[in-house]
Amino acid sequence: MNQMQAAISAFQNNDFEQAETLLLNIVNRTQHVDARHLLGLICSRTGRYEQAVQWMQEALRISPQQPAIHNNLANALRRLNRFDEAIRHYQAAIAQQGDYADAYRNFAQLLMDIGQPLDAQTVLNSGLRFIPGEPTLLNALGLSYQQQNNFPAAIQTFQQALAQRPDYVLAEHNLGVALRLNNQPQLALDCYDRLAASGIDRFEIWQNKGNALSDLGRLEEAAECYRRVIAVAPDYVDAHHNLSATLWVLGEQENFLQSYEQVFDAGNMTPALALAYTDALLSVDRNTEAMNFLRQAGNRIDTGQAPFLDMLARSHFQAGDYPTAIALHEQALTAPGANDNCRITYGITLLCAGQTDKAVIVLKDVLSRFPNDQMALAHYMTGLQILGDPDADRLANPALIAGYRLPVPEGYPDLAAFNRALADYLTGLHTGKEHPYEQTLREGTQTPGNLFGREEPVLNALVAGLRTVIAQHIARVSQEPAPYPAFRGGPDFDFSGSWSVRLRKQGYHTQHIHPMGWFSSAYYVKVPERVRHTDHREGWISFGEPNLSLPKNVEPFQFEQPEPGKLVLFPSYMWHGTVPFDSDEERITVAFDVVPVHG
Repeated sequence: MNQMQAAISAFQNNDFEQAETLLLNIVNRTQHVDARHLLGLICSRTGRYEQAVQWMQEALRISPQQPAIHNNLANALRRLNRFDEAIRHYQAAIAQQGDYADAYRNFAQLLMDIGQPLDAQTVLNSGLRFIPGEPTLLNALGLSYQQQNNFPAAIQTFQQALAQRPDYVLAEHNLGVALRLNNQPQLALDCYDRLAASGIDRFEIWQNKGNALSDLGRLEEAAECYRRVIAVAPDYVDAHHNLSATLWVLGEQENFLQSYEQVFDAGNMTPALALAYTDALLSVDRNTEAMNFLRQAGNRIDTGQAPFLDMLARSHFQAGDYPTAIALHEQALTAPGANDNCRITYGITLLCAGQTDKAVIVLKDVLSRFPNDQMALAHYMTGLQILGDPDADRLANPALIAGYRLPVPEGYPDLAAFNRALADYLTGLHTGKEHPYEQTLREGTQTPGNLFGREEPVLNALVAGLRTVIAQHIARVSQEPAPYPAFRGGPDFDFSGSWSVRLRKQGYHTQHIHPMGWFSSAYYVKVPERVRHTDHREGWISFGEPNLSLPKNVEPFQFEQPEPGKLVLFPSYMWHGTVPFDSDEERITVAFDVVPVHG
């Protein structure tokens, strides 16, 4: 066996050290292209991407017509975030070999990674002209549709990939994900069950099966899926997050964070896992524990990164220690990983510390880059109100809030009959015992998943009526001064989320906003008699009062009284909450967010 063959054999057996020794001996004596290419691959496999690039560039200088080297060089450049160079080498690989499926797929994945799914589609469709029906390219094309939220097209494309290769595990898995995102959790579950029946046992499948089960309200089964994920992938943050959220809703508050703690005790701690655990502690007002944990975690993870410093600042903020929080926020803003979310949390702390002028400047800076950021808008509005700035009136405009009577859906004699049918259906979806710990409701429950994604006649009737009223509301508020420059959305819209809330005695919502919406809502399905006839605004929805401890109070500027069949619409950035009610009757609502559809 000559040295090159021995090096290839060592590489194939993952003996990279031996392979590298043999290859260095070859390249020191010859202009061997394949030896340099293989050295580049070894460097990539061992995380030495700069050296990988150097070896493969040297190989191409000797022999430029090497599509495989162009492809692998592009892969290494991509790991170094040198995207423009990577694109050029993917293009060269494809130009030199028109049927090079791996190069098309890798090129498309890079384009999706940098937020260019349409360009990825162009690349993949070009590849499919050279290699019709290639399953790996169809799978990648499905992912590009999914990134654009075109879930029906994604589903169809994954199905085409499976028609070409029925045992294509990745396409079956991705089909399940797309089906769930298309509000078809039962069909998604069928995909994961088929994979399990064929002997596939990957943690990603159990994670997504858990998500589908959760959407279906089968929470105990979902929790078991997340536990299976953690058993084999203990640092997988999403599984811990979903398990803790599920356990909380099931009423297991005492041990809802146990999975994190067991992993930490076993010596496994990553920055992402530590931050997710701390965020959960802060969400349930256990800020002292959060601070203590972060201090201890500082011995095990990098504390110089912006996300860690921002989380530590948040824990001091919740403890009311604003000076320390501000100092930590300012460190975070100059640390690696700083982003506009760090600036928003800094602005919030400044508001509560009484540094309103500075807070407004910080938040306005964020809005200059992200003019639709509802969280930044909400706190910017609060800052302007405290300062008495006239611009606050555009944001805190009561005319942007309105209550409407839903039209009687077809097939029902009146709205009362419709609401009874809707309440009966919704009651069956409230399978949890407690509110989600990250949500703002108290003394109640919330349905999982996307409510309007369920194929149910009573929901279809509701959505049809809602669409009619929303269109009227958009037309009406378009006559008002725009509260912020990017507010105008045009007549076309869609729902970005929908759910039902059931409140029991003393139930309420803390003051909050909806960061993922344009307009948000409350449709009242069932309202306690006391709420409908009260002089104390019990159960009413209020607008304008922030959920912050401020040096100067900001009072609500609008109230709406709930009535069965009433729909209240309002801008998503606008603070709103409900007053607790003292009644043994439950209150059932449907809520949703609306987003504009452009083009």
